[in-house]
Amino acid sequence: MNLLLNPHIRVGKIARLPDHIRNELNHRLCANEIGLRLLDWLNGLPEVQAILARDFGGRPINAVNLTKWKAGGYREWMFRREIILTALEAQAGIRPESNRSNQN
Repeated sequence: MNLLLNPHIRVGKIARLPDHIRNELNHRLCANEIGLRLLDWLNGLPEVQAILARDFGGRPINAVNLTKWKAGGYREWMFRREIILTALEAQAGIRPESNRSNQN
């Protein structure tokens, strides 16, 4: 999976939301929040309603949109998050070794 070098350009309802809303959605998905609750939350946000009115004729985000996001954008977010966490863990593991070698 080459999501870092060649990410898929997403154009769906959720992909067009601002970063901070998508990030919050991803965190809620990660916490296993129920889909219907997520849809109510998303569709209740004035910022989301404005985007839906402008770009999608006011049609709300639905279960199919959320399922597609989970299979695409959310999956990419999780992949990137894992890479970042792995890099941070590796860096934390390297620092004590480099500090020890500098003390000798």
